[in-house]
Amino acid sequence: MSINFNRFVRDQNAKIGPEAEERRARRLQEWTADLEGLFARVQETLEPFIRRGEISAASGKQSYFDETYGQYQGPTLTLTIGPHKILFKPAGVAVIGAKARVDIEGPARDARLVLVPKERTQVIGSSVPESERSGEWRWKFASPPPGVRLTDLDEKTLQESLIAVSNG
Repeated sequence: MSINFNRFVRDQNAKIGPEAEERRARRLQEWTADLEGLFARVQETLEPFIRRGEISAASGKQSYFDETYGQYQGPTLTLTIGPHKILFKPAGVAVIGAKARVDIEGPARDARLVLVPKERTQVIGSSVPESERSGEWRWKFASPPPGVRLTDLDEKTLQESLIAVSNG
C-alpha cells in the first residue's frame, strides 16, 4: 500500500468525528463574525445616506449551504437605493485563493468581495499559503477571472461598486 494512499485515508477520516465537528463549528462561528463585521462596516460607511433615508439597510438571517461546511445560518444584508435592491450574499466559507467570499448582487451585474491576507493584490494559486494565514485579513473587491486583481474595500470602492451593480 502506498504512503500517499495511507495519508489520503487518514486525512479523509480526520474530516469526520467530534474533532472535525468542533473545527467546523469554530470555522462557521468565525465566518459569521467575519460577515457581521463586513456588513457593519458597509453600513457604517453608508451611514450618512442611511440616516437621511436615501439608502435603507435591512439585516437578517438566512440558511446557506457550503460544500465543505454543510448547512448553516448566516447573516444577510440588503441595501435599497431608489428602485434598486442590492444583496450582499455569502458565497463561500472556503474559496479558491481566499478565506471567504461575498457576492454583491444587483439588478445590472454582480461584484465580489474576498477575504484575503492584507498585503494581497491578486489571487495566486488555489489556496492561501500557511505562511499568510496568521496575519491580518482584509475584505477586497475581486475583478473577474482570469488574472483576478484585488482592490481594498473602502468608501470610494464601495460606492463605485454599488453604482456598477445598480446601473451597469
